[in-house]
Amino acid sequence: MYPLFETVKIEEGLWCNLAAHQGRMEQACRQIWGTIPNLDIKNQILIPEQFKKGLVKCRIPYGPQMGTPIFQKYAKKPVSSLQLVACKGLDYALKFTDRSKLDYLYSYKGDCDDVLISIEGLVTDTSYSNVVFWDGTRWITPELPLLEGTQRQVLLTSNQIHREKIKVNELHKYSKVVLINAMLGFDTAGHFDPTQIKPWLQPVVNFDGFDFQAKKQ
Repeated sequence: MYPLFETVKIEEGLWCNLAAHQGRMEQACRQIWGTIPNLDIKNQILIPEQFKKGLVKCRIPYGPQMGTPIFQKYAKKPVSSLQLVACKGLDYALKFTDRSKLDYLYSYKGDCDDVLISIEGLVTDTSYSNVVFWDGTRWITPELPLLEGTQRQVLLTSNQIHREKIKVNELHKYSKVVLINAMLGFDTAGHFDPTQIKPWLQPVVNFDGFDFQAKKQ
């Protein structure tokens, strides 16, 4: 199994935000293996004809080499409620194929659409996206996300959003929340009221020394 993967949007047969995805892949390889292998999305992956129309998600597994890409038509899943989950010992700074800890947190979502993960009282990400909050004058994204998403990077570079620490106990200061990722653009994702974020009333989920195999038994 390839240790990393990248999700890239294809719209009407064209790769979207390709430079950011390519850069993140190269950075991950440099960090893990100390080198930049020949990973060239545009020139090494051919988009099949049946996926050149509409909105398509391409999942690219990779390590020092790229694996076989998976294409699928994309349909947006609406998210209008989040369950806060507090945890510690979670590191997802790179887009690892192993999402077992994120999936475990996701299992706490209850009747909400997703979870909003906090670490040491600070908001990070949902299980599948970065978050952006409206404070009345500016759009703010957490200074310390779990994963620095490509869409987030583009919006920060263009000064459409700004990074700050967002405390869980200060979520009431914001009036809108938007979820963004490679497939969810800032202008198309839609927003909802942060009052739809349910508080976390259980002990902190501690992943230090966490045994997933024992948890399944």
